[in-house]
Amino acid sequence: MLEHYIDRSGDKNPFFGKQHSEKTKKLISIEKIKFHKEHPDFQRGNKNPNWNSNRAVVYAPYEPNFYNPTLRQAKWELQSGRCLLSGNKLNPYKTHTYHHFDWDKSNDNPDNHGFVTPHFHGIVHTKRKKEYYKKILIQNLKDLKNGKAPKSWSEKNRLLYQQEMRVQTNLDDILNKKRKKKEKKEIKKG
Repeated sequence: MLEHYIDRSGDKNPFFGKQHSEKTKKLISIEKIKFHKEHPDFQRGNKNPNWNSNRAVVYAPYEPNFYNPTLRQAKWELQSGRCLLSGNKLNPYKTHTYHHFDWDKSNDNPDNHGFVTPHFHGIVHTKRKKEYYKKILIQNLKDLKNGKAPKSWSEKNRLLYQQEMRVQTNLDDILNKKRKKKEKKEIKKG
């Protein structure tokens, strides 16, 4: 698993099931207003950590392969419906993000795209570690293409992926045997 990521979602969050009192909510609100009055440009424009001065690149249109449903389906199957970065299972009925590894929308190479969870998509887009995540995503895609579970995934996700691949292989073998039997019967009849 990514060594710096600690899952604090849901009931693992220390504040899970708790609520701020009305008094605390009001104090937080007052402090936020006061802070933004004192720092009107806080994280705005080029002071934002995700600021990109090259606006033409940021708002450039995506190339056709990025929207290709056949390619996306093949990538979904290659990743076994899992986040390429964490290995967490993606819900096909919920939003997930299809990401360019090198942040270059004009690079339409199919090996430059992959599915990640919205959470990890936000993490990937932090300026400080873009190259670090790019290397992980590219390596993880290579591992999957070679039939291996990526090393950056947690042990649990690697084991689940391997188990899914064995089940899929067994199902493919069973279907191939049935298809061959059916072909033999048709040959005998013919």
